[in-house]
Amino acid sequence: MSYCIDATESLGEGLRRIALEQTTAAIADMSIPGPDPGDQIHDFRRRCKKLRALFRLIQPLITEQFAQADAEVRAASSKLGHARDKAVIGRTLQAVAADNVTAEGNILSIGVDGEVAGECTEIMQAVRGRVDAWPLEDCSAAEIRKGFEETYRNLQSELMRASAEPTNWQYHEVRKWAKYHWYQLQLLLHVGPESFAERSEKLRRIGEELGDAHDIAVLLDGETDHRELSEDTKRRLGDRNAALLQSAALRLRDLTRADPQTLGRDLERRLANLSS
Repeated sequence: MSYCIDATESLGEGLRRIALEQTTAAIADMSIPGPDPGDQIHDFRRRCKKLRALFRLIQPLITEQFAQADAEVRAASSKLGHARDKAVIGRTLQAVAADNVTAEGNILSIGVDGEVAGECTEIMQAVRGRVDAWPLEDCSAAEIRKGFEETYRNLQSELMRASAEPTNWQYHEVRKWAKYHWYQLQLLLHVGPESFAERSEKLRRIGEELGDAHDIAVLLDGETDHRELSEDTKRRLGDRNAALLQSAALRLRDLTRADPQTLGRDLERRLANLSS
């Protein structure tokens, strides 16, 4: 099934199912290499983000288990961070070679170290093994609302910090919370307010802008040899990076004007029918 609570299942059933599906799929990502190792890395790290978004949604319910599960999944994702950055640098260099500074293109094939793949698999197996013990049987709309609002508040806070300190690092923090908010909307899309679909699509586009900006920053600031890039190319990439961040910030400021409680109340009303 999809990364979305179905209208025919209870909140607890849906969330447990999705956690099991995502951890199982992440294990498969590392166990069954695809034709493109770059895609393998991307798929695994994307599942990690989806899981961490889910953890934040149910944090009020799994208070004792949250820190361990979140830290473990974060560690698994980080193990592939260097390989991911190498793939990004290769992709961005391809775009530069084509005189295209939007960082679009195909990820270069990057192998996944067998030992690292094994470590990532073990972590996901451990997380999956504890999912059935999570106290989600009595999951209520009010508790889901708490996790949803807290994630949204953190996005607002990080955006305010980025407005005061517009660095690539700070916008990377914004991007992480925008991703969590987006994935939570995806989880609730079939049962949430109709406006969630529009909000979700806007966040997808913002995420692409922030992602392209981050990829350029990785190339310009990463531990790589930039001698093949002319000063003019570096300047154009820097300008493109700044333009992407500015556009994403404007879109996000507009999208985060809503009060967290307003969004939360709307969501809770719609979820109430599934909580029993």
